[in-house]
Amino acid sequence: MIFLNIIIVLVNIFILLVSYFVLKQKFDSRYLNKMVLDSAKKELNNFMRSINDATLNNCNVIEAKVEDLKKIIEKADDKILEIENLLKMEINKSSESMANENQPISKKTVVSPNKMLASYRKRNQTSENYPLGQEEIESLKKEMERMNLREKIRFLYNKKMPDFEIKKILALPDGEFEVLFNVMNMDDKS
Repeated sequence: MIFLNIIIVLVNIFILLVSYFVLKQKFDSRYLNKMVLDSAKKELNNFMRSINDATLNNCNVIEAKVEDLKKIIEKADDKILEIENLLKMEINKSSESMANENQPISKKTVVSPNKMLASYRKRNQTSENYPLGQEEIESLKKEMERMNLREKIRFLYNKKMPDFEIKKILALPDGEFEVLFNVMNMDDKS
């Protein structure tokens, strides 16, 4: 019986030891997990603070840039208004100069197609007999630098140039030239 008691005591000691190590392991794992979680929370909080600080700095920089852009836009709008005013003044000057030209445009600007065709044929009869060289064209262009389009056409027409040369020098399409020519009422001069 003593032997049996010794075995029972040994089994009880063994069970106590096993239960002690199992409980100790569970306790250590819970405690270690808590430490790991606490350190992870601290790191995450620090990370979130740094992200918030960086975001706040970025927002401040963006707001400053937006303010700078608003100032630049205001300056650009002012410049646009200045340019528009200058253009209006130039348009007014050119319209006044057109109104004050030597030869007034007649109120009758409607010309019959037959009359236009006859005038065109008459003006271009000498077209094959009027070749101009590049040097002559360049000298004419230098003379006309400060003239407006109507003055250029009148200048070249007064030099007895045919239409095809005038269109070539001024780089005008046929239709545009004919309209300008007829509106200026130059065909009455020929």
